[in-house]
Amino acid sequence: MTSLNGVLEDMKRRATVEARIRDAASIHDKLRLEVVDCHDELSNQVNRRSAINRYWRDRYQKLEEELIDYRNNAETAKLENCLLKEDNEKLNSEVDKLRSEIDRLKLSLETKNAGEDEQADGRIVFMLISTFH
Repeated sequence: MTSLNGVLEDMKRRATVEARIRDAASIHDKLRLEVVDCHDELSNQVNRRSAINRYWRDRYQKLEEELIDYRNNAETAKLENCLLKEDNEKLNSEVDKLRSEIDRLKLSLETKNAGEDEQADGRIVFMLISTFH
C-alpha cells in the first residue's frame, strides 16, 4: 500500500506542481501583457513628448525668424529715417533759399513800384502845371 500511497503522493505533488506551473504561466502571461501595455504607454508618451518638443522647436525657430525680420525692418526704418532726415534738411535749405529769393524779389518790386509811383506823381504834377499854363 505504501506504493499506492507513494503513487498518490506523487500524483498529488505532480498535480500541485502542474497547478503551480499553470499559475506561473498565467502570471507570466499577465505580466507579459502588462509589459506590452507599459511599452505601448511609454511609446505613446515618447511620441507625445516628441510632438510637443517639435512644436516648441518650430515655434522657437519661427519666433527667431520673426525677431530677425523685426530687427532687419527696424534697421531699414532707421536708415530710411536718416535718409528722410537728410532729404528734409536739403528741402529746408532749398525753402530757405527760395524764401530769401522771394524776399529779394519783393524788395526789388517794391523799390521799382515806388520809383514808378514817384515818376507817375511827377508826371501828374507836370501835367497839372502844363494844364494851368
